[in-house]
Amino acid sequence: MRDVNYGFLLRYAHANGASFFFFCVYLHIARGLYYGSYRSPRNSLWIIGVIIFIVIIGTAFLGYVIVWGQMSLWGNLFVPQMLNFNSTSNLFYTIPFIRPRTKANERIGPHDEDVTSVIIGSMLGDCHGEKHGNGSRFRFQQEDSHMEYFIWIHKFFKLRGYCSETGPKIKTRSGENNIRYYYSFRTFTFTSFDWIREMFYPNGVKCVPKEIDQYLTPLALAIWIQDDGGKVSSGLKIATNPGRATARSAWGRFTLEDVDYLCKVLPFWGGNRPCGAVLNNKYQFDARPQSAGVSNQYVIYISKSSIITLSKLVPEGEPRWGPPRGS
Repeated sequence: MRDVNYGFLLRYAHANGASFFFFCVYLHIARGLYYGSYRSPRNSLWIIGVIIFIVIIGTAFLGYVIVWGQMSLWGNLFVPQMLNFNSTSNLFYTIPFIRPRTKANERIGPHDEDVTSVIIGSMLGDCHGEKHGNGSRFRFQQEDSHMEYFIWIHKFFKLRGYCSETGPKIKTRSGENNIRYYYSFRTFTFTSFDWIREMFYPNGVKCVPKEIDQYLTPLALAIWIQDDGGKVSSGLKIATNPGRATARSAWGRFTLEDVDYLCKVLPFWGGNRPCGAVLNNKYQFDARPQSAGVSNQYVIYISKSSIITLSKLVPEGEPRWGPPRGS
């Protein structure tokens, strides 16, 4: 289209010409129906016409899916599934990654950068991964005080077909002096989620992946801070004890080595201090590990001087940092 003179004209003439051809075919069929051309003694002629019409549809479909792009991918996946369905009222659920009881290896995504970023950011917080059947799924949870943000997360995955349309479930657990309420939901199971779960659980215990610098996008950073961030003094702290161990998954807490590595990924410290890893030119703010006041628990402190830079990283339209927990 761009490498041939007037390629755009040829492409659009071809696309619109094909549509106009079908318009003429439908007019021809309408004329036949109006004049009763399907009645005897023209039954055979009508049947031949229907066969030709089916062949035309098949040829047009091949032209539709031969193009390299999203249109062809979803056309190739959606149409065969639709033809296997008996009820037209359920056509919406013929999409492979939405239809109920779809096997994990048939769920395909699309895992674009936003989806991956939200999962990565959540995994640094209170989310955890589970091995389920032939694939992996993720469980998200937040306390009721963080409900507005949690509704955003659920809506984000629901609109993309990654979880049930049923709202998050409210559950309880015992606190120090009271009963605490929290909400949770799980994604559907995908085999294409395995790499994320395996990256965070190489030995069955949650840790910070060594490849985190490749996936900590501005959106992932925003999600992480919304999950476990809180205002402290004039700066920001991020908790690094992502949940508790359960019978089905070892959440654990990040070690000092994990926290130190995250701090090296985040900032550009300058001076005589060590520079950050891969992203030091992207996230130029001061971050350092601090004790959380409990044995073997740590927080990441981001200083006041970095807050303005930090606030500019979030993509427009995505959840902002504030008000962070504790403010």
